[in-house]
Amino acid sequence: GEMVTYDNYAAGLLGLLIEEISGIPFTDYMAQNLFAPLGMHSSTFVQPPPEGISERVATEYELDEKTGEYVPMALRLSHLAPAGGMHSSLMDMGHFLVAMLGDGSYQGGRILSQETVRMMYPQRFASHPRMPGMTYGLLEDSPNGHRVLRRDGDSMNAWSRIYLMPDEATGLFLVAIGDEQTRVELSWAFFDRFYPRTEPLPQPSSTTDLERYRGVFHPVADTRTTFGKTVALIAGDVRVTPNADGTLAMRPVAAGDYAGGFEGTTRWVEVEPNLFERSDGRGYVAFGEDEDGRVTHMYSGQRYMGHYRKLAWYESAPLHYGLMAMFIVVFLFAFTSWGIVPLVRRPRSESGSAGLPRWGTVLMGVFGAVGSLFSLLWFPAVFLIGMQSGEPAPAYGVTTLMRFVFVLAVIAAVLTIGLVYFTWQAWRESYWTAARRIQYTVITVAALGLIVWTHYWNLLGFRF
Repeated sequence: GEMVTYDNYAAGLLGLLIEEISGIPFTDYMAQNLFAPLGMHSSTFVQPPPEGISERVATEYELDEKTGEYVPMALRLSHLAPAGGMHSSLMDMGHFLVAMLGDGSYQGGRILSQETVRMMYPQRFASHPRMPGMTYGLLEDSPNGHRVLRRDGDSMNAWSRIYLMPDEATGLFLVAIGDEQTRVELSWAFFDRFYPRTEPLPQPSSTTDLERYRGVFHPVADTRTTFGKTVALIAGDVRVTPNADGTLAMRPVAAGDYAGGFEGTTRWVEVEPNLFERSDGRGYVAFGEDEDGRVTHMYSGQRYMGHYRKLAWYESAPLHYGLMAMFIVVFLFAFTSWGIVPLVRRPRSESGSAGLPRWGTVLMGVFGAVGSLFSLLWFPAVFLIGMQSGEPAPAYGVTTLMRFVFVLAVIAAVLTIGLVYFTWQAWRESYWTAARRIQYTVITVAALGLIVWTHYWNLLGFRF
């Protein structure tokens, strides 16, 4: 393969295989075959943590934007085991690091053979020869030019990380309460202090043509067939813009990047064709081309080694936010002008209308109500209402409200068929005034656009 995507499916599949082969639950298998041999008595995958561990779980805090103070959070339970959801302690993770840096054992308790441990060290994949890549189960990193192996653990406001440096016989486990940037800065503080950079930082080249890299890039690890595709509207995109000083500026769009470790606006310097290093030395990015030499992909050497594809103009989130706003305005107008107003004050020109013209008016009013309700509800229903532990409700299943929204999309599509018929009839039989016919036509075109838009984002139908 040429690209990788970081997801939890592979770990989940391994957990299922463990259960199928061993015949016992994953949580029990880990307790018997990992935690017990290494003396990790404060570690568990059980949710919620059992008695004896639950009393000692560290409290997470979140910032209260109104008071500016950090307040304690309720214990967050995770359904992601084995990809996540493990509770442990500093001492327990120290036992694990000793085993992984040695021969797979700790004080006589063995979890792996020395040969198996050594198989986890070599690089197995990289997007570019000079970039960090992946090993069996671990991610490579290169802080200040030193090769290390890494794994991260994320909660809502607690961020952990392990580092293995086999050549130095050194391991590090750290936990930061706050935000991910705290973990990043703590990691760099360690390496700047004990493993400083020995090479000069990269310098920009004024002769490099950087316009070919301009664009918005989206992670290839996205959902294509379910309504989860809409996540692309709020997170993941990275905008790349050439600077006048011969560097590239990269910044996450909307809610931020989750795959490539991009934070804030950063400057990147080309160190060889299609390979860039961050101006402060904190990472690499490479670009991929098609057969015609056009930039089509971007590959990150940070965090989860995210791979990105360059978006076409019609895929950009700002365009779709504009369409969302247009749908809301047009459909609210349809509801008020063709639904509410005729009920409250029927114009003289329509006071004697009957038959098809009246049904056309009623249909437009009903569509305006349904279309407006869908356009106003779908975003909060998917991303805001019913959030649990700070995550959108879909992370825990499809809610009743979401099912209602999907029903509205289907009803709107069916009603649009009638709108197309009455639009044709209105011009053929000269229903209403010319201005009203133009209104009807414009709203019908918007309704057809809604069908295309909801189909594109997998919101039309029940694509769970």
